[in-house]
Amino acid sequence: MNPIQITLPRDTPNCPFTQEPVIHAIVGVCKHFFEESNFQQYIEQGGRKCPLCNAKIDWYAEVPDFRDNLGTEVEVQPIKLEGEHRIKLHEETTSLEEGVVLNLILIEKAVSTSSPFVAWCSERDRSAIQRLQSQLSYNSTATDSQVAALQTHRALAAKLYASFDYEDCETIQEFVNKLLGKELNFYLFNLLLKETATHQFFESAKRVMGGEGKQRRLDPEKLVDDAKFGKKLRTVIGLVVMVAFTIGIGRKTFQLYSFLKNTNIFVKN
Repeated sequence: MNPIQITLPRDTPNCPFTQEPVIHAIVGVCKHFFEESNFQQYIEQGGRKCPLCNAKIDWYAEVPDFRDNLGTEVEVQPIKLEGEHRIKLHEETTSLEEGVVLNLILIEKAVSTSSPFVAWCSERDRSAIQRLQSQLSYNSTATDSQVAALQTHRALAAKLYASFDYEDCETIQEFVNKLLGKELNFYLFNLLLKETATHQFFESAKRVMGGEGKQRRLDPEKLVDDAKFGKKLRTVIGLVVMVAFTIGIGRKTFQLYSFLKNTNIFVKN
């Protein structure tokens, strides 16, 4: 796609997912602006419509130096979205994924009155955890909002928290790789983030428009069963395709053999 010109708003907009001011901006085809990390989570979960205007998101673009260019016209490079999106598996890395660790800390806050995970992390990398805790304290309102949103899906958060098996890990990132390296945990982690963002958006909309609404409650056991069933179904389908492919090759091989035999190619002179 070719670069396009867009006009940025004069004032910093709030991200529709969290109602926090946008810092690293993403613009959608509908010209609404989102915080990059929130938008990427939404897209990774299969989101394809703007949460504000319900327009289909055919493309999006990063907006470099967003706050420095407010009120001006800038050029952006659209990134096209094609096909059905599927959540990719967690990719192992040795660099600390601070955003992931921050969300894991929030999950612990939502389901536990103590903080053994945070204490363990501090023993492994005190400076990193102090930096993350300072970030949470600096924006305490947003932190409280995220914890409250996680508590609306406490059973799901507790299901994931029960998998926090970090005692044998030497580094925080080793634990992250171990936890999210399991397909089910990665699925639950991303689902929890999506539902939390949805809840925060719902609450923000309710404060603006007033009234009450009904929010869905997630059954973690059913989610786990559905995820396991989906994995088994994909395995069965893969086996069926492989068997069909093998039978097809065998049939073609037999037909070729019969043809060569009938043409007397195998007959010695």
